[in-house]
Amino acid sequence: MKTRHEFILAMVATSMLVFAMQDNVVSAAEPPTQSKVSSATGTQQAVHLTISGTITNFDGFAACVEPKTSYIQLVPWDGRSYDTLYTRDGRIVVVSKLDKWKVPTKATFSFDAPNISPGKYLLAAQELKCNPPRPFFLNGNKFLVIDVPADAKSPFIIKVGDLPVNIN
Repeated sequence: MKTRHEFILAMVATSMLVFAMQDNVVSAAEPPTQSKVSSATGTQQAVHLTISGTITNFDGFAACVEPKTSYIQLVPWDGRSYDTLYTRDGRIVVVSKLDKWKVPTKATFSFDAPNISPGKYLLAAQELKCNPPRPFFLNGNKFLVIDVPADAKSPFIIKVGDLPVNIN
């Protein structure tokens, strides 16, 4: 039998957070080889994606990192919502089965995802000690949206420039 607290945590963990935010899409540099990936909607072109930039609030971000568990991850984005759960330590994790990377040890970063399908993605900082409710890289005051168009070719390189990670 679950306690009331466990029941509430389970309900929160399975609920969906909805944020109606206008897309702030980042375009890529000229992408030049593709591999095909089958999906439920047909054949899509998967690409090798590289995302690079600089974290402007790196000192605050680094203070939030839990060295053994924190990581960076791509999260599918439909423009409205994403699923979250809580770890045993009570940290928020945005649900995703996509590529994960070690947290950078300096402000500049470069992440490679060798097989990404077209679509929109967010870049999340997962399992941070400061436990922000929306742990995403930002473009201004909105989520940084990584857009991989259907006609993208490998390597697909996105330089996001200077941006913060939401740690509040």
